[in-house]
Amino acid sequence: MFEMNVEHIKPVPSQETIVMIHGLQSSLRTFDKLIPLLPKTMEVFRVDQRGHGETKAWGNSYTSEEMAKDLHHKIHQTNIGTPFHLLGHSMGGRTALAYAGLYPEDVKSIIIEDMGMERRAGLDEEKLVRLQNIYADFKYHTLEFDSIEEIRQILKPLFSYYDGLIKSKVIQLPSGKYKLQFNPGVAALYGYQGNYSDLSWGLDNNIPVTFFVADSKIGSAMNDKSLDYIRQKTPRAKIEYFEGAWHNIHKSQTEKFTKKLLNWINKF
Repeated sequence: MFEMNVEHIKPVPSQETIVMIHGLQSSLRTFDKLIPLLPKTMEVFRVDQRGHGETKAWGNSYTSEEMAKDLHHKIHQTNIGTPFHLLGHSMGGRTALAYAGLYPEDVKSIIIEDMGMERRAGLDEEKLVRLQNIYADFKYHTLEFDSIEEIRQILKPLFSYYDGLIKSKVIQLPSGKYKLQFNPGVAALYGYQGNYSDLSWGLDNNIPVTFFVADSKIGSAMNDKSLDYIRQKTPRAKIEYFEGAWHNIHKSQTEKFTKKLLNWINKF
């Protein structure tokens, strides 16, 4: 089994535990602004999913179910309080849904940040093979480069928003080199495989769930179809709207996000 990079904050005593899963092309660092606002008695466990942050690419499948199995393996290697609250942002939300379906005994409640649970892409075998080949090219590729231009040439054929990724997902190292914070091959494959399942089965166990929804006028991964599907499949779900927030709500409205998160957790 590969080694997953984690951060575990375990106060003594601890009253509640939250597990945080970042989204595509991200890392556990995305939640940095959130951590100081949480109660000092809250246990926090956050991870770099495979191929993101400091966790290397591994394996050949990047479905939400496989990513959930990664998380389960690491959680049960660690002394984590269960059951816990499970927060998933974006594609991490789909990992969270799969986790809740596979391991319901671990989960007290679920918070899905700006992500739907419907099937978001059809299974296209030809496209899958092409993405698996891209992944194979990058699987063991170094993520350190001599220049920004080198990174641009790699990202440009894969992502139309490559300039935004360069601005937000590249850091300069003390050596003068530039490090990309995610594996491009993983992002291409995970972005596809993680979307072609209907994950509503993950909520068949009556675990309490809330969906935090960003402002569609500014930038949200959820549309009317996503919301209608939630209401149809999981009418018990609570839906919270964040007016003026973009897709990464925990960064764009950190204090409001934290308040609503804690209000939800305090119900249990």
